[in-house]
Amino acid sequence: MVKFATFVIVELNTTGLQERENNETKITELSLVAVKRKHILATSRGATPRVQHKITLCFNPERPISATARTLSGLNNELLESESTFNMATFTIINTFLNNLTKPICLIAHNGHRFDFPLIKKYLLELDVNFDSELRYADSLHGFFDIMEGFGVRRNIINRYDVNRYYEPGDFIQSYQLGDVYYRTFPRAEDDEEPEDYGVDNKCFKVLRLFAYNANEMVEWFETHNLLFSEV
Repeated sequence: MVKFATFVIVELNTTGLQERENNETKITELSLVAVKRKHILATSRGATPRVQHKITLCFNPERPISATARTLSGLNNELLESESTFNMATFTIINTFLNNLTKPICLIAHNGHRFDFPLIKKYLLELDVNFDSELRYADSLHGFFDIMEGFGVRRNIINRYDVNRYYEPGDFIQSYQLGDVYYRTFPRAEDDEEPEDYGVDNKCFKVLRLFAYNANEMVEWFETHNLLFSEV
């Protein structure tokens, strides 16, 4: 089991879903929020660590953004037409950010096994680059499900070939989409207006706050259920 020094929350906005775009989906916005293991463990329930390292980048996807993605992200092609593409300079920014953090590092994304990590890896392959060979990753959707449904840390360890094992009929008693699990854990007052959850930094905040809510269990879960990013 790897004992991580740093956890990095990763969230994306994109032009749409890969299965609906013939695997030509492009990233329109990316956010990374890094926190130290010791800080997340010392954070009170309902709070987030005070010390956070963050970057958020927007990109010209050079392909139409779907209507659904425009609604969910608040981004459109006109807004992004003057932004750079995801290029070698982007990789340098992200790689420098990661290399400046205390290692070992674990990337965390919600539904990352199915969506975020394969898409990021596709960009890196196109650029013929990769991150540090020891960088690892985990999926918070699987972790929140195991811990919140009471399966605990020792449920069947994920490996490269069974990352979808939890998506079985009857497994999900309730939704584990990020917004659903977040507002189930942190209910809004009835008179609260629906917030605009557009930005990926807001998604990172939700994952981080949920992570901190069950910090001890989640740290152990992530340190038990992770994979090498180089093997995505």
